[in-house]
Amino acid sequence: MNNWIGSFRSRSRFSRSHTARFKSKLFSFAHIVVDENELTLYQISEPLGNTSSASAQHPAPFGTDYGGRPLNDPIPDTVFDPVSRTVVSAPATGVPALLDKVKVTKPDISADVRVELGAPKHVKPGDSIELSFEFRNRSAYAMNGTQVVMALPDGISFDFASEGTTTLHGHDVVVSLGRTLPGQEIELKIHGRVSSTLKRGTHLAIGGLLRSSTALPVAARTVTTTIGQSEDDDGSEQGPRR
Repeated sequence: MNNWIGSFRSRSRFSRSHTARFKSKLFSFAHIVVDENELTLYQISEPLGNTSSASAQHPAPFGTDYGGRPLNDPIPDTVFDPVSRTVVSAPATGVPALLDKVKVTKPDISADVRVELGAPKHVKPGDSIELSFEFRNRSAYAMNGTQVVMALPDGISFDFASEGTTTLHGHDVVVSLGRTLPGQEIELKIHGRVSSTLKRGTHLAIGGLLRSSTALPVAARTVTTTIGQSEDDDGSEQGPRR
């Protein structure tokens, strides 16, 4: 989970006399949580007291919370005496209320984006290996922050990518390609090296996906390469040796 949390005041706080005039509305804060591809914004009130000054004429003088319930009055402002340099107001604590909650979801474009991952059928131990990732943006969205993420298995190390800016996160090779326009096609090559210690017949599964800040990720079909065959082997079934 990758969380980013921030807060800010919805308006600047005035002096005590000005604050009293503007108490028809609460001060509020934004609390933003980003979890993978889901962003949730919470609007939270300033601390509230245990009582309410509501009346029949004004049943909700400070508004309502997320569920439509009237809010209690805010706790009194802290008053500071600049001459004595002391706080002259009584101490008070309160609990804020949830005023609003907004969830932002990315569109699913999996039906409109073609992604295809390619790898050789066979590779020898110690050899280099070239993996391909092709995609075409057939959606109506220009995708910002486009990235190709290729998951390399144990036994394959990363060398370089044909384009973009590459970072490594464990076994994941992340290639940043920037903005992808509708109709744009990209073919990316990932070059790696196969471990010389792998045994003949070992199957290596390789995964990949396309992600961006605009839309939900789109995964490619996992491909497999097998260790130990010759480079010119066409991958056909061989009969038993005599």
